[in-house]
Amino acid sequence: MRQMSEGEAAYMGALVDGEGSVGVYTGMHSKKGHGRVTPLLTVMVCNSDPELISACFRATGTGGCHVRPPGTFKSGDGKWIFRWNIYGFKSLPFLHRIAPYSVKAQRGIFDLAMLYGAPV
Repeated sequence: MRQMSEGEAAYMGALVDGEGSVGVYTGMHSKKGHGRVTPLLTVMVCNSDPELISACFRATGTGGCHVRPPGTFKSGDGKWIFRWNIYGFKSLPFLHRIAPYSVKAQRGIFDLAMLYGAPV
């Protein structure tokens, strides 16, 4: 992840709080090895405006992108949906960086600490 300026961190914090989500998921997709479930830290931003998703890439220098056509993802208005995301522990430095500006980031860090019983 690239070093974000204060303005970029504030923008990303607001974007995550307004258009995104932070979560620790333990679904079937995260099973590894002998049936053990490995928690997966996930940060994502969804929007119908590709410029917002492009701004996420420019600010962070990392992440993935998924595109959903109209009618396939909670969008009844016929718009394409774009999603920027980062998964796993590589998203932890991002959460720490935007935490002063994002309630969702603060909550994600707290949830992860509770899960592992230690500060993260």
